[in-house]
Amino acid sequence: METKKRTYSDLINQTKALFQHEFDLVANMSNMVSLIFEKVPGLNGTTFYRWKMMN
Repeated sequence: METKKRTYSDLINQTKALFQHEFDLVANMSNMVSLIFEKVPGLNGTTFYRWKMMN
């Protein structure tokens, strides 16, 4: 369990570092998906679905 906690703690810290100097939403989503896929074992894939309300 400690390994899992450490993995997710590291993931949060790495995500914060990625977001620190990048302000584009799509770029941040892409970077986060890549990071999750790289760091979380046993995943077949990761994705976000973005819904944008049209006026």
